[in-house]
Amino acid sequence: MAFNTYLNLKFVDALYELRTTPFTSAEFYAATRTQKFETLAFVARSFRQDHVTNARSLENYLIRHRDVNAWKVGVFKFFHEYYKTNPDSLMHLSLKNDASSMERFIDGIVMNPDLADFYRECGHDPHLALKYSVSKVICDERRLGWMNLFCGKFQSLLDLDDDTGIIAQDLVDQINFVDAAFDLGMVSRPEYEELINKTGERIVRMFSGWGRFLAGILLSRLYTYCISTAEVRYLPGQAQEIIDNFYLACNNDLSRRLPVPTWEHDDLSLLRDALRPFVAADKLDAIWNGLSPRSRDSIARITRGFDIYTRCILPRIEHTGIILWFREFCKFDEFIPISCGYDFRVYYDSLKLPLEQQEFPVFIMKFNMFTNRGVWNFHPYNGITFRPWPENLTVSSGLPVNRGLGNVILPVYIREIGCDIEFQLPYMYKCDSFFVEKSPEEQFEIIKKDVTALIEIFADLPQIFREYNQECASAS
Repeated sequence: MAFNTYLNLKFVDALYELRTTPFTSAEFYAATRTQKFETLAFVARSFRQDHVTNARSLENYLIRHRDVNAWKVGVFKFFHEYYKTNPDSLMHLSLKNDASSMERFIDGIVMNPDLADFYRECGHDPHLALKYSVSKVICDERRLGWMNLFCGKFQSLLDLDDDTGIIAQDLVDQINFVDAAFDLGMVSRPEYEELINKTGERIVRMFSGWGRFLAGILLSRLYTYCISTAEVRYLPGQAQEIIDNFYLACNNDLSRRLPVPTWEHDDLSLLRDALRPFVAADKLDAIWNGLSPRSRDSIARITRGFDIYTRCILPRIEHTGIILWFREFCKFDEFIPISCGYDFRVYYDSLKLPLEQQEFPVFIMKFNMFTNRGVWNFHPYNGITFRPWPENLTVSSGLPVNRGLGNVILPVYIREIGCDIEFQLPYMYKCDSFFVEKSPEEQFEIIKKDVTALIEIFADLPQIFREYNQECASAS
């Protein structure tokens, strides 16, 4: 299964937590190619409520979603432009006294032509929609004063994107809707490609590169956080953390690591400069540049481990049709591929595992780490032990265990290394009430083909790693 390039736009969903170190290849993969259980659950519930069952109803759902938010497109355009020309009079506007002058001002605003199809599909005229959005805000005296403060405080961000900022996150949500619909089995592969391309192309047309796109996403979030607390002058803690996140994210080479069509040569320096007045730049830069040697070593090892996973194991997973077992983001106490690089760094840095020079992590469980050389066990009572890969592995699986509320677990046991693995069933199984209501034996019959493929992949790990190690030895 080749992943669509437009999924790279989902990276912005990884910028909710402070990241003071570079994203590894594994973490880029996790941010853009995995699916969170909570997201699938939310989307499935929304689809049920709106009777979304196939590609046609999904496309209509996306149009309705855009139509609801269409008035927000350009809402910053007027207030930002008006603030720059009349900074002291914005908060004193009124529909009663200033309607004619505002209408003339709006008619003189040059709308971004790349927004045309967004409006057209929703049946709106751009300037009429802009007048409507302005009227909604100035009818509320408190909101008008708030908007005056917001435009004054975030002028540098609005200079980068005042056309779409307030709806940028809504556009990414539409990528998630289409992606989740495919994972839930509601659309076929060709239908999925058509919808994800249409949604992604719209975003690419509306934004000229990663810098302006991230500026729009940040404005969306700041608008939400600040208006929910009715505070702008003193930023809420959550808003400040988001700004810090985006400032640090500018250090990552997104154009190369997360390519998006026509965004290949985008420069994030404009966004970084626009954010400097809002952050403790010297402090954050010192943290970013002060990585310890061990942290740099863990990043390098994760990169190599991820290379093993994507070159040697992931193609087999995709070929056997069980990609959703690995694509859905797993809980920490169960099974996690290296696509969640952060957990490997926590283990590597805290446990001080004495890995060999050419040893790289590939899989992790609660008490085990699989590398290309063998298996580390770090049980709290038995201490840290290591077993090299044997010639063969005997892998067996038990019956699915339903732990309630659709939390269905598949236990897998590897005899030679004494390792238990708990696979959480993909949401496409768990959300099916017919599956959950069946007995464990009946559930096992339903997923028998998937279980057979899982067993074969893990039974072949010693051979996969032997071939990789031999390849590295011959190359050196």
